[in-house]
Amino acid sequence: MIREVKALQPFPFAELKNYKSAQNNGTILLSIFGIVYDVTEFAEQFFGPGRAYEVFAGRDITYALAKMSLKAKDCDVFQFTLDMKTGDLQTLAEWIAYFDALYKRKYFLVDLPSQNGRYPMKFTDLPPLLKEKKMGNTKYGGERIMGNATQQNDYHRKLQKAYESTLIEREKRNGISDRRSSAAPVTKKK
Repeated sequence: MIREVKALQPFPFAELKNYKSAQNNGTILLSIFGIVYDVTEFAEQFFGPGRAYEVFAGRDITYALAKMSLKAKDCDVFQFTLDMKTGDLQTLAEWIAYFDALYKRKYFLVDLPSQNGRYPMKFTDLPPLLKEKKMGNTKYGGERIMGNATQQNDYHRKLQKAYESTLIEREKRNGISDRRSSAAPVTKKK
């Protein structure tokens, strides 16, 4: 069933690049949409030096996965647009579900090098994954694993709230004013 939303400790983006190979006790981390995963267990197969996904080690790979790219220029990208028409959001949602099924979530990525310190979208923008998928021996997505559409949407809301809380707390501690939105303020009707 759907994974419980747990508060994760903040992890600065600037530190992520230090976790891409044998340095730091061989720990390899990567981030997808603000969730930092420990992928060390599969370093030999995928993420270690000379391996197929080495380019992802120590990077934020949100945009690269949504676009199905192995190019370094598509990693650590924080200004982008994804939509359902091109399938980018669906692809990203599938990759997040796959990584959640296979790897341990370690941290929430903070201090992003973007205008407002956040991604250009929210977890609530992700579509529910109603069909179960399988890559290798790993099953992910689908109602049996993740719940129905309502449960998945509720999970995304809770995940967004937990991530925002981490970001806001971090900003308060660092004396940064609220940067959540650059949109016009909402006015109340009289």
